[in-house]
Amino acid sequence: MFTKKFWKDAVERSIRAGAWTLVAIAGTAGFSLLSVSWPGLLAAIGLAMVVSLAGSLAVNAASSSDTASIVVNTVEKPSS
Repeated sequence: MFTKKFWKDAVERSIRAGAWTLVAIAGTAGFSLLSVSWPGLLAAIGLAMVVSLAGSLAVNAASSSDTASIVVNTVEKPSS
């Protein structure tokens, strides 16, 4: 959990979760940039990002890898 790779993965996933939330809310009927509740939208995005980060921490605690992913890539690269 204290590696640069873990935090890079976790932050990337958190930003992606925030972007997905924005797209999901923007995709709903009646969305307008002028009429949207910006505090509500930002709160939803922030919550999604915090939940994603908490998930990355939980996955790291449950696995022995140094990444934020529960899936560990076990495929070896071919040698040249």
